[in-house]
Amino acid sequence: MTFKRPIHTCFALIGLVFAAACSQQAEQQPESVPAEVESVAQGIVISDAWARPTMTPGQPGGAYLTVVNNTDQDDRMIAVASSRAGRTMMHDNVHVDGVVRMVMMENVAIPAGGRVAFVPGGKHIMLFGLDAPLQAGQEVPLTLTFEHAGDIAITATVSADMSGPAMNPAMKMDHGH
Repeated sequence: MTFKRPIHTCFALIGLVFAAACSQQAEQQPESVPAEVESVAQGIVISDAWARPTMTPGQPGGAYLTVVNNTDQDDRMIAVASSRAGRTMMHDNVHVDGVVRMVMMENVAIPAGGRVAFVPGGKHIMLFGLDAPLQAGQEVPLTLTFEHAGDIAITATVSADMSGPAMNPAMKMDHGH
């Protein structure tokens, strides 16, 4: 039996079979996400999640991350929760008369196609009533709730390294609301 098909037709058929096999495998396995990306849900990407270590029991902790909205619809982060903390709050640092004050935010707007960074000295997540001091290398579970994307569960790794703009320790801080 002899095949009289041109060689390019054979390669085309092999390519189609290979593409079909790859397509079927892609449907079975979720798309891989780069290591620095913690979670992707409903077009919202959470990355670079970390928390600062705490030294003493009762000391509140701080968590930081980046939120990217890859949709064409504005969204809002409306709540944050952690099983390690009695309560969590979203805060921002604002400058008033030369003094930096932390103010609580009820929600954080995440514009369509936009990016919002939670960093030391800026927007951040406060963790109150921690079950134990946060130590480098530990993980802190966080559930971020968005108006449209819903709940996104992530973990923040406790790190002594400052990733992002460092907060000037000489700044006066007023934690009043």
